Amino acid sequence: MKLYLRCLFCLALSVLGPLLSTDSPAFADDHTSRLLEHTYIYDTEGRLKEEIVDSSGVASPSKLPKTCGSINGQEQNPRRSGTEGEDQVIRELEAKGAKVLGREITLKTTEGVTRVDMVIRNAEGGLEVVEVKNGVSARLTTRQRAALVSIQQSGAEPRGVNATRAGLPVGRQMGPTPVRIIRVVACP
Repeated sequence: MKLYLRCLFCLALSVLGPLLSTDSPAFADDHTSRLLEHTYIYDTEGRLKEEIVDSSGVASPSKLPKTCGSINGQEQNPRRSGTEGEDQVIRELEAKGAKVLGREITLKTTEGVTRVDMVIRNAEGGLEVVEVKNGVSARLTTRQRAALVSIQQSGAEPRGVNATRAGLPVGRQMGPTPVRIIRVVACP
């Protein structure tokens, strides 16, 4: 009987232990608190008005004026809106000396496989993963947040033809890589 209870206790501890850990994402309020978020605010003509870098890692869209929306007001068509936002971000990044290595890059992380919007070489020569959200209401999914945190903390393994075209080490683990989340909004 004692052996049965001891085994049952060990089993319960092995299942509940990770959930009880304070390091566990199960108790984290939001994985994005570990990711740096930029917000690019454009006027209605498409000119950059302001760039907000939120050092706390969470740039709350609720803090933006109510008149803000997505680039070209296309928030009702997320795919088209997302592509337009990505194109706008690419222009800004390239103007700052960054080079886009590839778009729609598949990466295998400890949290599973994810596809990021782009991988860039920043002006200082470092590699960065960029995820673009266009509009006030665009959000990272729970899986995206977990994968992006994993990329930043542990790295990832590039996969697929887009990663090959980008010159990434396909099939080999990249080390921890900075992640930049860029929210693109238009405000009159």
